[in-house]
Amino acid sequence: MTKQNLFLLIGFAVMLLIGAGMLLIYNNNVYENPKDKLFNETVELTDELVLSTIPHMSGNSVNFEMISKRWVARNQKGQKIGVVYQGVIKNDFNLTGSGLDYGYMEILIGVSEDKKVSVEPIHIYQSDWVIVGIQKYLLDFYTNVNYLDVLNIPSFDADIVAGVTNNPATVSTDAIKLMVLNVLYREFPELLAIDPLEEIYGSGYFMETVEDFETTEHIVRKRTVLRAGEVVGYVYDLQGEGEYFNATDSIVLEVYFNLDNEIVEILLPEDKYNHSKGTFRNRIVEYVKEFKGLTLQELTAAVDGPLGNDIATGSSNSKALVDMLLKAFVNEVPDAGVILNALELIYGEGAILEDDATFVPTAHVIKQRNVKIDNNVVGYVYDLKGEGFYFNNTDSIVVEVYFNQDDEIVKILLPEESYNHTKTPPTYRPRVVDYVEVYIGYTLDDLTAAVDSDLGNDIASGTSNTRGLIDILLKALVSEVG
Repeated sequence: MTKQNLFLLIGFAVMLLIGAGMLLIYNNNVYENPKDKLFNETVELTDELVLSTIPHMSGNSVNFEMISKRWVARNQKGQKIGVVYQGVIKNDFNLTGSGLDYGYMEILIGVSEDKKVSVEPIHIYQSDWVIVGIQKYLLDFYTNVNYLDVLNIPSFDADIVAGVTNNPATVSTDAIKLMVLNVLYREFPELLAIDPLEEIYGSGYFMETVEDFETTEHIVRKRTVLRAGEVVGYVYDLQGEGEYFNATDSIVLEVYFNLDNEIVEILLPEDKYNHSKGTFRNRIVEYVKEFKGLTLQELTAAVDGPLGNDIATGSSNSKALVDMLLKAFVNEVPDAGVILNALELIYGEGAILEDDATFVPTAHVIKQRNVKIDNNVVGYVYDLKGEGFYFNNTDSIVVEVYFNQDDEIVKILLPEESYNHTKTPPTYRPRVVDYVEVYIGYTLDDLTAAVDSDLGNDIASGTSNTRGLIDILLKALVSEVG
């Protein structure tokens, strides 16, 4: 053998070794078992926990979505890297040739220690024209996704190949999302505590029923939304009955507004939703989101238009009831749909503020404004401003003191944009807001004595510096104006 041939043989052998090594590496990183695919490594499932027993299934049995088992996933070193759940779905969409007269899906749902979610199918026995769409849905939306992002995964039409139906084929994919959410609620209970209204109205909001509100045929309650003692919105509860499948029952809509009279949220409380639930209710939940941002004046036209028709497909009876309630709301709401702002709540509809050009500011009273309705003065407001110490800082706050024609205090507000004392933790400012409420009903003549008493001391505990500044400002109002 020549030296040249020897080198060629050696080179060929080296290439074979490299190729074998690459193939070995490749095979070690391509996982066939669904449980391994969830974490992209070989895992062992331990600590099996049976959560529910899968019932007998047949073409006549009840449909269900069920989380049946939970395991701990461990890597080859025995370290916990996540948890795995088994999900089972039974429905009516059977796969021709499968030997089953019902639809059946089995999936594994993995949640890693770093809160990433993946879903792998075990069996997908569904109508043949949606199988590819379901596989695409799992691949696109449930591959190592952050657990919080699952909340925003949209409804998905699985009929992406055949175009068999004009209606969106979302029942199977919606059921998968529902099971994944149930897993996340078990693993992260704090998700159940997420309040969508906090993003709208702010932390610490609360609601008060308007006791003197006169209910109508479909408007059963009105509430005021407050935060830190200030009105930030309104809620109307609508209720009505309508048909669904072969029954008739009621649902309740809660329609939330901001101070610009825009719809900021529409909720359908599940305990008061007596139509078909699960996927069918989810479609209605998505449908009503289409009306967010609209005013009452725009609502009827939006309901009568094509807005959201594709979303509510398959839930047409419930959608019709929602549409009826929204249109009835426009017709039945008092004052032709006018929602009062914060000033009107104090003084009445049509109240406006006008600066008093004749007022001369003092050391602490920086502005006087008159409250007018139909050009008649019905009250007045003094804006107070001062600086004071809080923690290791000094800064200012503004206090707005509202009076009626009898010179009684009817409201004291602390505008958040002009409140430069402690706002975190979020309990501090609300305590001060609650504190100033104790002076409602007092006049300038008896205000100083009220401030010097122990009135409200227990309410403002922990905020003594800010409370002291407010006391100074209220007493200054008496001495500088009264």
